[in-house]
Amino acid sequence: MPWCRLAVLATFCLLVSNSKSAEAQQQRFMLWGSGGLSHFSHPDLSLGRPGTVGGFIGVRLTDNISIEGGLTWASSDRRFTSDNIPLDDIEERNVLPAFEFKTTRYHLDSAILFHLGRRQPFNPYVLGGIGMVRREERQADYDFNMDDFSILGETVTLETVETEPTFFVGAGFDLYFKHNLAARAELRWRIAENKARSSKVLLVGARYFF
Repeated sequence: MPWCRLAVLATFCLLVSNSKSAEAQQQRFMLWGSGGLSHFSHPDLSLGRPGTVGGFIGVRLTDNISIEGGLTWASSDRRFTSDNIPLDDIEERNVLPAFEFKTTRYHLDSAILFHLGRRQPFNPYVLGGIGMVRREERQADYDFNMDDFSILGETVTLETVETEPTFFVGAGFDLYFKHNLAARAELRWRIAENKARSSKVLLVGARYFF
């Protein structure tokens, strides 16, 4: 009879769902890789929105709480006028750069995440944590030939490496395609001890449970 077939189908779906749920509960460790964009704060310069890559590993403690740690890398390399204006923000093409400023930042983060609701299929979360940032910065001033306004060479006027602690807050979501595979998007705001050197990062990637 039709109702018998419906009952059998419902029972089968329930068993499959419970099986997947049980399997998902057993998988507590996770890996995720990401790429995205950063925004670096600087007291005097606009450093643009450089590309970012990162990798993370974590463990799920409960259905709603997990911890993870990871490393992200980003680098900005821009040329500026004597008024600290980036050349790629200027429409005139006959303006010569006064100096080049390059910064590379490595962020080592450890975070605790609070997931809102169940894991599947759409699972938002908030997070917070502490970390360290390593900044490598280099500035080279250009020497000009004033007859034809060509660049003769460069003089390094700044070359520093700094490391300082940070704390951060953020939010994101996982979008599950399978019980152990999800797409992830996340925004982190990292606040450095020197607040003028803080940064924001938007990460998009994939997370895998095992």
